[in-house]
Amino acid sequence: GVTPLAAGSDANAVLRAAALASDEATQDPLDLAVLTPARAQALLKDAPQRQAFHPFDPATRRSEGVYTVDAQLWRAVKGAANVIGPLCKLDATQQSMLDAAEKTLAARGARVLAVAAGPADALQLLGVIGLSDPPRPDAANLIQQLTQLGVRVHMATGDAL
Repeated sequence: GVTPLAAGSDANAVLRAAALASDEATQDPLDLAVLTPARAQALLKDAPQRQAFHPFDPATRRSEGVYTVDAQLWRAVKGAANVIGPLCKLDATQQSMLDAAEKTLAARGARVLAVAAGPADALQLLGVIGLSDPPRPDAANLIQQLTQLGVRVHMATGDAL
């Protein structure tokens, strides 16, 4: 789900900014998970002109689109909350709201993306998006069958990236 955190922000603004920080060409599952509903809701029909795109990088834990808006550079950024928050120079109340939203979504098993946008030197935290990737219905049965065959099953996730 989408949780707006900024005054005057709504779910569509958060989703639009997240989509502007995404690129279909990367085929990144998170980018596609954001772009699909944004396009379905026509949130990108009047998108500004993109100047640059920086795909998700495990070192920076974020992706970013750079645009021209009203003749100035404007950024849309999405990524780990502990990375995006400091880019926005949050006050204690805003940081508390971000932490609470992240904790709530994570408790539901969602992967949490923080979303920010604004002029290059004044990013504003807009909100968070919780994405889930539930196990396939047959996963438990498959694991049980593999275990019975003597295969040791381990699960690897990208959560720590």
